[in-house]
Amino acid sequence: MNKTSLTNYIFSNSDFKEMKQKVLSWVQQFDTFCFLDNHQYQIEPHTEECLLAAGIKRQVKADAGNAINKLQNFIDETNYREDQDNVTFRSKAHNDPWLFGHLCYDLKNETEGFTTSKKSGIQFPDLFFFEPEIVIRLARKEMVIEADNPHKIFQDIQHITAIESSMNAAALPPKIQN
Repeated sequence: MNKTSLTNYIFSNSDFKEMKQKVLSWVQQFDTFCFLDNHQYQIEPHTEECLLAAGIKRQVKADAGNAINKLQNFIDETNYREDQDNVTFRSKAHNDPWLFGHLCYDLKNETEGFTTSKKSGIQFPDLFFFEPEIVIRLARKEMVIEADNPHKIFQDIQHITAIESSMNAAALPPKIQN
């Protein structure tokens, strides 16, 4: 698998709250994203206020049974890179790909040998992880965009108006139904 390395670029940010709202509006164009918000807690080690992963380069989904092995294989794939015809091991480094996802409580059935008869109503797989196309790290005074074209993404985010931002936030449909 040939991997393209993402370009990292740091943009200054003068209004954290407004930028956060714009980023949340901008990301709604993606079917899959993960937004992690520190809510400005100052617990060390503190490096980012918000972290956003958007789009899917590759993913793994699995239900309990063989999910942990599938996740391990998915992680192992990030440690290898094809370099023409040679496969080489890549040691862990700062530029390793980001992986975001979730593990369902029902994976205990796989690891501990329990069984659960109650079905979840949210219809998520027991395990889902993805390598994002775009990662945005938002801090108080700067935003780091890791993507193929970070300048274009920054321009798109900057062009979102406050009205669009508040309208999009209000228009989010509920994702989980009882």
